[in-house]
Amino acid sequence: MDTFHPSTKTFIVGFITAFFLTKNGRDLGAEILHQRIKMTILFWLPLRLRCKFVKTILGMPPTRANAIFAQLTKPWGRQKDFVTKIKKQNVEGHWIVPESNKVDKKKRIEWVEKSSRDADLVIYYIHGGGFRTGDSTMYMESFIHIIEHTEKTRGIKTRIFSVDYGKIPHVNYARTKEDCLNGYRYLVQELNIDPKKIVFAGDSAGGNLVASCLLTIKDMKLASLPQPAGNVQISPWIAIHNDVSKQLVTGNTVQYLDCLDPKMLTVHPDNYFLDIDSFTNKEEEGAGLGNPNISPLFGSFVGLCPTLVTYGGTEVLQHDVQKLIGYLERDKVKVDVIMRPEAPHIWLISSILSPTHKMWRTDCSRLADWCANCVVQQQKK
Repeated sequence: MDTFHPSTKTFIVGFITAFFLTKNGRDLGAEILHQRIKMTILFWLPLRLRCKFVKTILGMPPTRANAIFAQLTKPWGRQKDFVTKIKKQNVEGHWIVPESNKVDKKKRIEWVEKSSRDADLVIYYIHGGGFRTGDSTMYMESFIHIIEHTEKTRGIKTRIFSVDYGKIPHVNYARTKEDCLNGYRYLVQELNIDPKKIVFAGDSAGGNLVASCLLTIKDMKLASLPQPAGNVQISPWIAIHNDVSKQLVTGNTVQYLDCLDPKMLTVHPDNYFLDIDSFTNKEEEGAGLGNPNISPLFGSFVGLCPTLVTYGGTEVLQHDVQKLIGYLERDKVKVDVIMRPEAPHIWLISSILSPTHKMWRTDCSRLADWCANCVVQQQKK
């Protein structure tokens, strides 16, 4: 019997067909391309330039900034296999669940929701972006790492629901917060997921919303909406100021290296937080912004669920975050801290802002382990 020996042309055509015209081939190509760009180009760039790049986008008008971030952070390759969009009357977002792509589209939402009810850990994620940019799938690399790390090292089945919420200039802060509370109601009241299996998590503006929502839930004391097992606040924008001097520490020797500019944090357009026109001077406005419903830093944390706080030693929000940690300890909250002296804002959820990829991976794993320990401890009670 003659042996078939394909010609070079046939081999090349077959290779191209397998690589580009099949889903597995395209996913592999996306994986290789993404990792090549990220590991060789992005991390070759100094952290200062990466921070400046993100800062430039954040400084753009919301519509333009959102469009750019959406392109830069949209799921690629196999990341798409984890994503299922949810859009209901009062809640919108994405479930991040392994192998959900294998389920028929007509049955996928039902399957994903059942899978999440049966999970050991459900992370309810509220993304950051200064209340004006960002979306629920912008941290897919970290989401997938958390899911795979807890499964591999702890045997814990983790699911993530990342909520979308109204942003500047379309809504005000009260509406944004209500969108986030509705996301938790969806998990607990509609899907009947045990709150003892849920951990809130959020970064930057999302960290503010995590704290603000939990203070409201804590104070409402509703049997139908109890507190979750714990919460993670990643570089939280925990206090809203209208004066740069209140954001920073006068005369300090900190060398800021960050994707945020202090001036960004004191400009609040479209009366998002407050009706600015109702105040006669900046002092009155500043006092209004100090309301715990907007700036959770100034609330009472007595009785709050266990909390993990993370921050970097070169970020502009570090001083308020340090105050937050002190207030949590004052109010007898079980609080743990992940801090890197050389890291900027949100480095452990956004690897592009991490000094090294290894540091991101290590600290994202620490976050995942904390969440896993949180629900394990709750189940023992």
